[in-house]
Amino acid sequence: MSPAPEFIIAGSAKSGTTALHFMLDQHPDVFMSPIKETNFFIHGYESTRHFIGLRGERVLDGQDESDIVDTHEKYAGLFDLAPDGVLRGEASPWYLINDNVPARILEHRADTKIVIILRDPADVAFANFVHLVRDRAESLRLSQIDRVFDEHRYASEELYPFCDHLSLPRYGKHLPAWLTAFDPANVHLMIYEEFKADRRGHLRKLHAFLGLRDDIEIDVERKVNVSGMPRSETLQSFLQGGMLFKKMVGLVVPKKPRRKVRAIIEAMNTGSKVQMNAATRARFDAIYRDDVAYVESLLERPLKVWDRD
Repeated sequence: MSPAPEFIIAGSAKSGTTALHFMLDQHPDVFMSPIKETNFFIHGYESTRHFIGLRGERVLDGQDESDIVDTHEKYAGLFDLAPDGVLRGEASPWYLINDNVPARILEHRADTKIVIILRDPADVAFANFVHLVRDRAESLRLSQIDRVFDEHRYASEELYPFCDHLSLPRYGKHLPAWLTAFDPANVHLMIYEEFKADRRGHLRKLHAFLGLRDDIEIDVERKVNVSGMPRSETLQSFLQGGMLFKKMVGLVVPKKPRRKVRAIIEAMNTGSKVQMNAATRARFDAIYRDDVAYVESLLERPLKVWDRD
């Protein structure tokens, strides 16, 4: 059996990849990587320790070495516990913005199926900004949103890619590499807003794409990785404590369930969604007008869920 999984959820960021990961992980014929966002097809090929956050910190410093999947052995080991005959998968939204990843995936498994879920690009950029403010990875406050549009902030080649809020939903730039590399029959394109409006219907289509039976009861309502500011700063600090959280919870909870527990607690601790004002949305819309048109051309239909009219 190939060490690479049969399918990969490749992005986009802040577009429901975590929700899809947890939904598919409930299916008895699927084994999802115990590390959501392995980023192996980046970490295993490129130096990552030099990336810098917007506050100047090294993004990967302090992480448990076992959580940085930078060798083929570590990657294969993530799927050691997968039962025979199940589909193995992972979800890493960083993949979509790295044009080198498709070829690397194909080197491992030529018939890999790719799932890509896209969200209104204005909402992606804004949600990513809020997420980094919440996680104290963004040097700005929410009230300083206008400074996000200063592209000089993102000029450093050492900057961690997810700090560049403006670059994440550049669909016209990033999608072509994927659509050229993979057989169209092996690519499943989803729209986040349509999925959110009919989770079961779109999950059924995803099951069909992956060749999974659909007679399984899946919890589609659980909220994970939601955007918003924390209700309790103390609890958020504890969850982000990394090693402290892992050591305390790891005494009683194995690694894979531990990640689910953290995601559930973090979702419960997230307050009401931060709303984007009309002026900010208009500025984002102007930036991403061509990207929206590109996706509509791929789908051969207008995206009314992204329409402001």
